[in-house]
Amino acid sequence: MSSITVFIKPASVTAGFPSDKTVVFVDPSDVILDDMTVGQNFMVSVKVFNVANFYGLDLQFGWNSTVLKHVNHTKMIPVNATPGGILYSPTLPISDQVDETASMPGSEPGTMYWLAEASMDPAPPFDGTGRNCTIFEMTFQMLMLEESPLRITGATLADKGGLSIAYEKIDGLFRHSTEADFTFYPDISVINKPVFFNASVTGNATNVDQYMWDFDDGTTQNASVPEVHHTYTNAGDYGASLQIATTDGKKSGVISKSVKVVDVRDLAVLDISSLHWGIYRNLTFPFKAKIANLGNTTEDCIAIAYFNTTAVNWTSPADTTWVEFYNTTGTSIGTEPQNLDFTFNASKAPVVEAYYHILVNATGIPYGYDANASNNIMISSAPVFVTQNITHDARIEDLKYGYEYNRKFLLPIAGEAVTFQIKVRNNGTYLDAINVTLYVNGSYTNSWQTAALPPGQISGALKWSENLTDAGHYELTIDVRAGDVTNESTADLHVVLTPQLAISYSPEDPVANQIITLDASASHHDDPEGNITLYSWKIYAPQQNGSAIERPENAAAYASISGNDSIVTFTAPSNGNWTVFLAVTDNFGIGRIAERLATGPYRARIIVTVGGGVSTEGGGFPIEYVAAIIIVIAVLAVAGVMILRRRRRGSGTTEGKESKES
Repeated sequence: MSSITVFIKPASVTAGFPSDKTVVFVDPSDVILDDMTVGQNFMVSVKVFNVANFYGLDLQFGWNSTVLKHVNHTKMIPVNATPGGILYSPTLPISDQVDETASMPGSEPGTMYWLAEASMDPAPPFDGTGRNCTIFEMTFQMLMLEESPLRITGATLADKGGLSIAYEKIDGLFRHSTEADFTFYPDISVINKPVFFNASVTGNATNVDQYMWDFDDGTTQNASVPEVHHTYTNAGDYGASLQIATTDGKKSGVISKSVKVVDVRDLAVLDISSLHWGIYRNLTFPFKAKIANLGNTTEDCIAIAYFNTTAVNWTSPADTTWVEFYNTTGTSIGTEPQNLDFTFNASKAPVVEAYYHILVNATGIPYGYDANASNNIMISSAPVFVTQNITHDARIEDLKYGYEYNRKFLLPIAGEAVTFQIKVRNNGTYLDAINVTLYVNGSYTNSWQTAALPPGQISGALKWSENLTDAGHYELTIDVRAGDVTNESTADLHVVLTPQLAISYSPEDPVANQIITLDASASHHDDPEGNITLYSWKIYAPQQNGSAIERPENAAAYASISGNDSIVTFTAPSNGNWTVFLAVTDNFGIGRIAERLATGPYRARIIVTVGGGVSTEGGGFPIEYVAAIIIVIAVLAVAGVMILRRRRRGSGTTEGKESKES
């Protein structure tokens, strides 16, 4: 067997293992070629360290059969015959076979050698405590100057009771002494922009002849220098690889790395939250910047905040002097924008009683690879005023009240719940919790206290609801207090009454094709300040049998009339029960809303019976009843005539008798 130079990793068996562990390992764990040529042989061993009460094993081993060829092997069982081996005789051989196609039934993937053997009575358990004991030795022939694993694909160690012995595993590696590696930039590239590759060599770099690149898009390149660049024209994940050839014809193993290429990379600053109009010199306040990723891959964003020390040049912000005061790193931004948190300590401001703007810059994409570099920065529209004076001040930022419907506040109707919603702003230069008190007609109603608000910050919505049963005007007083300063605001709340609708029609007994007048002039508004401004009529034809349609709202109206007239007319072309709806709107802008129960009086309904009498809400007098009455009258008339005739006949007979007698 030819001699080779073998280097062992520092973590190999020569350094020893912890005495409290059992280790199965390849020795040497790193076979590094120096002066070997194709066709030469070398040997490795598989060993076990620090095993006790050992009685049997099942071990599987594999390699790259295109690089290495099995020549022979020696199993070191039993220890009686092979000093330095394992297990005592007698033993039961179970498996000792080589198959370089890695197709042995029942074996682990990649297994090319399978050794299984166990001691039998009266053999004692094997005790290798604190020692390295060899399981087998194997000789290989090198087929090509490539890299190959020397891998323990599976192993089971058993004690005399048949229980498994826990162990750690260390595989081996066969490789050339000159190894290739490379880096590339940027980490994620963009189509039609170059990726820069830089090769490195472990071992003897002086005899490198070629750097052989494969960019996995159908392009290869052999270079004599380690730095190359390549441009991808389609997005995707590419397995770029490198192999080094030396001047003596040897080649390193192939190393591959995944290169991600996307269509677009783009970070953008969308918004800077409202800044504080004033802040005390030594106070710190928070704010947020919303950062979006408009590209095709998740980006690790670095966001840096600056303040200006010279006047802002809005057309060319780079001409302004900006001072960095805060940065956030390592934020991963995907498809959803993120609000990043910042703080500004006003003590950094060089001058007090002065205004400062904030600039936020989102970085993380290399220069030239960002699709739109202009949207990476944003300057706050509002400045920060840094002051030396501490002031307490709070004001109402937003006040809404009334009946809340679909996030709107409507004029309330008597008996409804009235909701009050208040937002306040800290207008001072100090961190303050704002106290808010609500009075209705001078009486205390409710109070709130906000969380501590930095200067310029607006509170969340403070809400409260109460039913007001009486109509009229209510005086609202809202006191807001910051520190020892109180500001008062007043407002008028109007609670209204509803209209009362009265509808009549004429003639009283309309017939088909006759003009019918609908009259709502008797309607009135119960609120002294209210009046009806809009009348909306909808008229629905009867069903085929003449009865009123059951759900007019789901049917098409025969006629719709809308305006400020309380009297309208229509012509019914057929007999039956016609349904008439009237909905009104008043000068308060209130009309019928189905979900708002208090608006029920804003709509009314009547039934107009055409060709058979009058009917109001609830139905009318059906034409069938009229027909029945006519039939009854006719029957009674016939019966009366028959009775009269009988009486006349009886009377005539008596008169005849009296005449004869006379």
